[in-house]
Amino acid sequence: MHGYTGRGVRMDARRERRQLRNIERALGVADPEWLRSVGGRPGVTVRANCMPVRVFVDTMAVLSVALGAATALFPLIFLGCLLLVTGACMHTTHATRAGTEDHA
Repeated sequence: MHGYTGRGVRMDARRERRQLRNIERALGVADPEWLRSVGGRPGVTVRANCMPVRVFVDTMAVLSVALGAATALFPLIFLGCLLLVTGACMHTTHATRAGTEDHA
């Protein structure tokens, strides 16, 4: 009547289950305590914001800006500025996460 076949309904259910898993995964990353309280698995720990990565990004940013300024290559200076902003964001988000974990 509505133009849906049994297969179409099943596909919608699969899509909805996938969306619910994505939402649960996102909530688990944002709030691991909530995930443990509802009996779920802890989310994947992201190691991209660890100290060695932040130091590497900072070092590459400074070297890119310095080398770009020494050789007068604007794209290299621009890349260095992008890396500086990325490093600043990484440091800020790490400090925010560390601050919330210390108070918990």
